[in-house]
Amino acid sequence: MRKLFLDDERQPWDDSWDHVKTPLEFKKYITDLYALTNKLPDIISFDHDLHYEHFDIPKNYSRMYENYKHETGWHCAKWLCDFCIDEGLEVPEISIHSANKIGADNIAKTIMNVCLFYYEDERIIVPKPYDLGF
Repeated sequence: MRKLFLDDERQPWDDSWDHVKTPLEFKKYITDLYALTNKLPDIISFDHDLHYEHFDIPKNYSRMYENYKHETGWHCAKWLCDFCIDEGLEVPEISIHSANKIGADNIAKTIMNVCLFYYEDERIIVPKPYDLGF
């Protein structure tokens, strides 16, 4: 089983996880793995805040992503969904361990909406704190 952990600061819960820290590393990992194996990781765990600028909470949440200069975990989740749609792949199992409640909910809602609309998969994703482990 291949597991991918996206987080710029925290370490995966154990050594069974592959670890990437940036959106660039995330996208490269996914595209390289798919090119070599025609598969995606079995599970991906997302953090939302991948750069110090993401810790500044914007006053207008509806424009949150437009104001960032660096991509977040939400951007990676959206990119993953687009990649799956383009390649005709199912979205893998998703876990979200971000401490940013709004960002974690945005990741979950984006993936759940894509799964429902494109795959008729009524998946429920509930973010949980990193401290609880996987």
